[in-house]
Amino acid sequence: MDPHPSDILRLAVARSVIQSLKGLTPAGQAGLQRMIRHDFRRTAVRNLVNAGVPERVAMTITGHRTREVFDRYHIVSPSDLQEESRKLSGPV
Repeated sequence: MDPHPSDILRLAVARSVIQSLKGLTPAGQAGLQRMIRHDFRRTAVRNLVNAGVPERVAMTITGHRTREVFDRYHIVSPSDLQEESRKLSGPV
């Protein structure tokens, strides 16, 4: 029996989270012991959105039923703001 498409997507998301964690310093690896399930869910949301996955699709993959809760996981960092600012201030 073939896997359901949502299962394939969830596996891809899990792989992207693991990839995000590779290359951590020993101090960063030690910090993983203090991470909770929601930290990984937040990373998955950021990876999906940053990869260009439409937010409604990302919400379905991560199991968020409401926009309000999804937005709590979709954290905008200072580097996100800097990147978008660079895009807007490109060649005139």
